[in-house]
Amino acid sequence: LQKFTRQGFGAGLLGVLFLVLSAGNIYLTLQRGMDRVWGWRHAGLEGLPWDQVVRRFVALRLKAFSLISILAVLLVFDQLISNLGLFLDGDIAFAWLPPFLQSLLHVSRWADLGASILIGLLCSWVGLWILPSRLVPFGVVLPGAVLAAVVLITMNLSIGPILLLLGVR
Repeated sequence: LQKFTRQGFGAGLLGVLFLVLSAGNIYLTLQRGMDRVWGWRHAGLEGLPWDQVVRRFVALRLKAFSLISILAVLLVFDQLISNLGLFLDGDIAFAWLPPFLQSLLHVSRWADLGASILIGLLCSWVGLWILPSRLVPFGVVLPGAVLAAVVLITMNLSIGPILLLLGVR
């Protein structure tokens, strides 16, 4: 770990570059899969000038990175609220957080479950609605988003505490 931190700026820059490329590749793979689900075919890049191809490449990578970053922040926040407070003393475990976020962590179990369901629904809806290359009507993706949110919350409640215990060991 010390050798890695001594490498400094270059290693960090390389890590961010790989993160952006990986997020873009994951996003494009999921987008192509969603387009196949809806029966859409991708338009080829053969007839486009090179500057439009480059602009499209950069725009898709930025969209992918921003979407995956937003979803990651929401899911990490949900995990912090749901699982970390179960095993650690809240005052000590969350002392590094700003006071506003500390007040959010002291909620009832039902409020926590409601927030988790809302975050799961938002993440799955964003994924199903924005992920395809063309916008899909909201009402069409809502049942799938609800199903994905229920599965996400069920897995989080059943597997999350076990994974946290394994990580603490």
